[in-house]
Amino acid sequence: MATRISGRLGVAIRYLPDGPDYRLRANEAFYPASVIKVPILAEVFWQAAEGRLDLNSRLAVTDEDRREGSGILAALKPGITLTIQDLAELMIVVSDNTATAMLVRLVGAPAVNARMRSLGLEKTRVAGAMAGDRESRDRSETTPADMLRLFELLWNGTVADPEASTQMLGILSRQQFMDLARYLPVDDLSEEDGRRQSPVVLASKSGAVNGVRNDVGLITARTAKGPRQYIVSVFTNEVEDARLWTPENPAMLTVGEVSRLAYQHLLEDL
Repeated sequence: MATRISGRLGVAIRYLPDGPDYRLRANEAFYPASVIKVPILAEVFWQAAEGRLDLNSRLAVTDEDRREGSGILAALKPGITLTIQDLAELMIVVSDNTATAMLVRLVGAPAVNARMRSLGLEKTRVAGAMAGDRESRDRSETTPADMLRLFELLWNGTVADPEASTQMLGILSRQQFMDLARYLPVDDLSEEDGRRQSPVVLASKSGAVNGVRNDVGLITARTAKGPRQYIVSVFTNEVEDARLWTPENPAMLTVGEVSRLAYQHLLEDL
């Protein structure tokens, strides 16, 4: 599969709770694109759990905060106020870059990076434009293994505390960009009734810029033997293709195919 696309493919898969694991270039550094928003989310909720910020406090969007790319806040007039909880939802659900810049400015990029190191995610860092500097190049990075580890910590309730971990997974379950779901038997995950009835549900975060398609998620499959959970972390970097922003982007198809194979293996192992 790695030969089907130009560039690099990195994969980390874990079937919960005790494996098995599957890895391909899992410890190599990749540009994360918007997947880096999950560590930022974790730091926001951790500081809230520590009493250092209130998720119900409101922040005003300033012109300095506005970022191009995904999201909606950059298109609105400056001055609108939103709660920190609102900004966290926007950062993940519609991958809003302006909300992200506001939250990084609030909690501090060094705090995010220190938190990730404390969790054992040694190769994960948020930097550059995502950290609020419009002019600098965004040198954020992570690895497939690091992001698998972060999702596993969310799953076992140890990111801040069980309640905060559950809240974060709830936000991640509402994300609207899900390449991992492309070939899975999902129902309408955009509605609560659909999520309750779907054979497969996801809590995930994708990332995409030119030459990059990434997706990481906790997947719950409802099977005849009860629910089964696993984590899939897929990264593609340096992809060369003229169809970068079409549904047939080869890297995006590869992310979906890795996810399909992981699900197929789960069913075969029941």
